[in-house]
Amino acid sequence: MALKAQFSERGSSQSAASAMPSIYDTHLCREPANDVPMLIRNGPDEYTALLRTLQRSADYFAEKDHTRAVERLQLEIARVHMQNKRWDRAARVLVSLSQTLSWRRAGWWVLLEEMDWALRDCARRIGDLQTLIAVEWELMCSHLTPRQDWHYDFSKVIDGIKTSNPRPKTIIRAENTLSCISATFAFATTEGRVGVLLASQLILTSCAHEDSTPILVSQIKVTFEGGLKSINIQHDSTEEPKASTSDGLGHLYHVSLQKASSDARSLPSSPNSSNGSQPLAGFADLEICPGVTKALSLNHIPRDPGDVEVASITLCISENDFDMEVVITEQEQMHQETLLFSGPLGLLPKKAKVGRSSVVKILPKPPKMQIQAHGMSPKYFTDEEISIEIEITNEEEEETNISIEARLVAPSGILPTLRWASDGDGDSREVLTEDPLNSSGTDSSPKSIGDLAPMANRTYTLHIQGSPVAADYVLEVKARYHVLSDPETPIIKSFSTKVAVVPPFEADHSFLPRIHSEPWPSYFNADDLKENSSTDAGEREVAKGLAQRWSLTSRIVSLANVPLIIESVETQVVEIHEGAICSISSASEDSFAASMISPNDLQAHDFIILAQKSDLEDRRSTFLDLRLEVKWHRDGFRGPPTATHLSVPELVIPFGEPRVLASARRGNAPPGAIYLDYVIENPSMYALPFLLTMDISEEYAFSGPKNVTVQLVPLSQYNVRYIILPHAKGLWISPQFRVFDTHFQKILKVNATEGMRSDKKGVSIWGCCHSTARDEEESSPYSPSNAHGDSSSRAITSAPTQQLPDTSSPRTSSQNPEISQRSRTRRNLALGEQFNAPLRPHVWTAKKQWSRSQLDRERQEFFDTRVTGHTEIWATLKVVVGLLADGDITTAQSMLDAAAITVPTGDLKNGAYDEAGNLYQIPEHIISDPQNVVLDQQEEIKNGEVSNEATDDDETIERKREEKGKSVLKTGDMIKVRARLSDRGGPDVVIALGKDQVVRTLVRRVQEEANMTGNGKVRIAYMGKILKDGETLQAQGWREGHVVNALVFHV
Repeated sequence: MALKAQFSERGSSQSAASAMPSIYDTHLCREPANDVPMLIRNGPDEYTALLRTLQRSADYFAEKDHTRAVERLQLEIARVHMQNKRWDRAARVLVSLSQTLSWRRAGWWVLLEEMDWALRDCARRIGDLQTLIAVEWELMCSHLTPRQDWHYDFSKVIDGIKTSNPRPKTIIRAENTLSCISATFAFATTEGRVGVLLASQLILTSCAHEDSTPILVSQIKVTFEGGLKSINIQHDSTEEPKASTSDGLGHLYHVSLQKASSDARSLPSSPNSSNGSQPLAGFADLEICPGVTKALSLNHIPRDPGDVEVASITLCISENDFDMEVVITEQEQMHQETLLFSGPLGLLPKKAKVGRSSVVKILPKPPKMQIQAHGMSPKYFTDEEISIEIEITNEEEEETNISIEARLVAPSGILPTLRWASDGDGDSREVLTEDPLNSSGTDSSPKSIGDLAPMANRTYTLHIQGSPVAADYVLEVKARYHVLSDPETPIIKSFSTKVAVVPPFEADHSFLPRIHSEPWPSYFNADDLKENSSTDAGEREVAKGLAQRWSLTSRIVSLANVPLIIESVETQVVEIHEGAICSISSASEDSFAASMISPNDLQAHDFIILAQKSDLEDRRSTFLDLRLEVKWHRDGFRGPPTATHLSVPELVIPFGEPRVLASARRGNAPPGAIYLDYVIENPSMYALPFLLTMDISEEYAFSGPKNVTVQLVPLSQYNVRYIILPHAKGLWISPQFRVFDTHFQKILKVNATEGMRSDKKGVSIWGCCHSTARDEEESSPYSPSNAHGDSSSRAITSAPTQQLPDTSSPRTSSQNPEISQRSRTRRNLALGEQFNAPLRPHVWTAKKQWSRSQLDRERQEFFDTRVTGHTEIWATLKVVVGLLADGDITTAQSMLDAAAITVPTGDLKNGAYDEAGNLYQIPEHIISDPQNVVLDQQEEIKNGEVSNEATDDDETIERKREEKGKSVLKTGDMIKVRARLSDRGGPDVVIALGKDQVVRTLVRRVQEEANMTGNGKVRIAYMGKILKDGETLQAQGWREGHVVNALVFHV
């Protein structure tokens, strides 16, 4: 441009070249006039070439990211357009430049002023009224140098320009212009509460030239993000300021905000008497002279809790010929550092709150509604319907309108449904979850209570459907209400409590074969059976295949902490695989009578299963899927019983292999003899030879074949009887009877039936010869009283083997004399039982010093190095030792009974036996601690350091180490956890925690920060899941920055 100006002044390139000083050599770099010869010519080529050169320069500097150089070249391009009367092109370049101009942000007012006057000239020439109004607004700002011959009157910016209908309207973004009026907003406090007046100020400051006319703002609109309604402040010249500064440049107005109505000047008397989201309106004198500041004091009533910030401030200016709006959205432009307050000396400034002045946190209104749950049980049981009484008490000073809703939260699994009982308990509302397997909680429908007077209360019943699985649920009850005088301020009161659901029973099962009394079908009549097995269509299928009889014994243990009444126990068939018909009946012919089962008590129930193949040629094994249905209720309950289903492991009934069944009964002659029968079955379609052998023994004498070979035709059974005469009574004897299949070259296993036991030695029977008639009648398993050993319900705990000593301490040295006397008394045991005594703690004194740490190491090494016996027996004994150390003898005895482990003396020191009779010996220092055990902390006392950490739990140790300064955490290992308490509206509690610290530490810190006292307990929940106290947050999926829920339980 300077080159062109030089050309214009000197006229020609030759004169320019002759006028340049010749103090430098030009043989390598020609003169600019010679390098660009087309510029010396007048006409359109000169205009086009100059634009091309400037644009190439701008593109070059744009690639180098030289923004200000590019902007300067764009201004030169616009000047070239203006010199050539291309006003529209110049306006397009300048408008684009004005929107992204860096000079405005950097404060380069001279260049900005140059660009604005050029843009004003172009806009006025092409009639672009919106651009003209926007640039005139910026030229009114006092940051730009005023022109002496110019009268600044914003109301006359488009005088002399013909306007169209409708009148022009311009919207200006404050971040893209230099406004001559600034608008800032500041809240008086950093926090507010729902329903409580919140003070704030809207401050308008004029930055116009001193000699400019006043600017009239017709309306100001303020919008918020959060729980505040928008505000519309209209101009009213009659409004007088409440206070002013001595120089008259500062004024304070108190604006009364009310609901807007159809009549702008007629407002309701109360701001709470209108509906919905209608904005609040107020009036103030909005005519602003140059250099004047007007502060508008506003009072809001927040309706919803949460963070609130100013979203935008809009200044509306309405002149005779046009309308304009200035929209401010950037928080930096709305920030106000000082507030104006009236004092004795006039209007005084006061520093605003720290941080962003346009942001405030609205806290919920403290609820005074009380929620209590009555009729809660410490534990509920699966499949049991739960009823909880929810009491609502209104402690507000005014009458309220309330609705309540309940929510059940669980970590995972199936969630039961909730329903509120109606007043008559007839029709009740129920809400089912669409997908309970994938949801973290179920909600009940809100129940409207209606109006509740002060200090009045009402009670409603909440029904929870029986949960099919055991889980720890959290019941959350929320009361949403408002006082009748302020219906637009909702208040929420939350209450949560734990609902623990545990299984009432568990069961183990034994499945043993029994002898079927009915004969098998004859192999020679098999063709007739095939013809008779076919039935007409619609008739029930008749099974014609092989039949077997089995016994299922289910031992049910009560896990409840209260006595329960069992009304019935039935075995149900879920599914039968591989073509068979199955019938199940109770082993007892008597009808089932309701019985009470005490905590940790055990009952055995026997069932007879008859399985028969549908087809005679079918030899596949049959698989049974069964379940046990127990109908029960609590003691004193007057309602329908609860049905609990216990799964039974899959049962396999083989039909294709030969088998041997042994049975025994007491014989009449000679006295004390036992009749021992062996039944050999051949279910195959082949004739099989078997070699039967009975070995002699010193324990008994027998009568019967010693060696015999039998040939069994297909589908046949063979019975061989031996008369056994034991040489000694009260001992288990094992007849060595073997059946050798000579066809398949293998020995068949002998299966024990009623009154017998089976172990590694084979089948064993109880020897009882030389007994008196009374002894035989009472003790023999073959007596008439024990002929039917499969009773439908017998309480195992009524036998002496399940009576436990009543001891308060696991380490006491005194023994119960009744137990000692009972252990010395001779017991008449059944044939299938081993001698057993109730378990008792082992008390002893060591001859050497043992410390607890040494004993723990010895126990760990002992159980880890066992190579004899069965691994599962050693594992059970290890658990039993731990239970004895904790004093839980009842659970320890149940563990031994479940694993069929007997302790003849009741003291593990004397050894324990498994079901096969194997002895398991445990040293006494493994069983229990000696009475003179040396504590580990005594070693520290000897060294001069006293520490109680050895006897404290993990949480106490960690707290003591923090108090002593021993717990050192690096800054990089610290995380900040924000916990939100469920029993209050806020604020959240922020805890600094180490990454390796567990949830239990977080719970303690939350209780300390929240000043929780009394019987309140806290559980941490995250993403709908109750976190485990013994693990870290990050190990359970928590991510830094996320909020956890602190569920407060009042017990």
